[in-house]
Amino acid sequence: VRQHITKTSDGKYTFLHDTRIYSGVSFVSLFPEANRAMQRSIQCPFLVLCVPGSFVSKLHDFDSFVEAVRLRHGYKGLGENLRPFYEDVCSYFKSIDNCTIQVIPGLHHVHSDNPDLVAKYLCEFLNNQASNMYR
Repeated sequence: VRQHITKTSDGKYTFLHDTRIYSGVSFVSLFPEANRAMQRSIQCPFLVLCVPGSFVSKLHDFDSFVEAVRLRHGYKGLGENLRPFYEDVCSYFKSIDNCTIQVIPGLHHVHSDNPDLVAKYLCEFLNNQASNMYR
């Protein structure tokens, strides 16, 4: 929480990000219909950076996916009831040509813990996109 708030001069606390755009909503809390609507709305190439423990990095195997979600969110008793969500997320990422998934070393806050690493992958992605525009 500390990385998201700061104490102001009047002794109160404020968020360091715009709370209007940071909703805390993740794929786990979205319905399949919302995933498909989001999928249809993205028309430009985009990059998904994820760390080895993230559920996006586990899309190759349902059991690994369930374990990653269980560890990340602390859910107990997950299993086959998660399969529709898993299949929806898999189809989401596999059905779009403009999505690049890159697994990078780090933990959940890799963007804060190692911004230079994130910048390296982001710049590489943007440079590739820019060079593809002129082909």
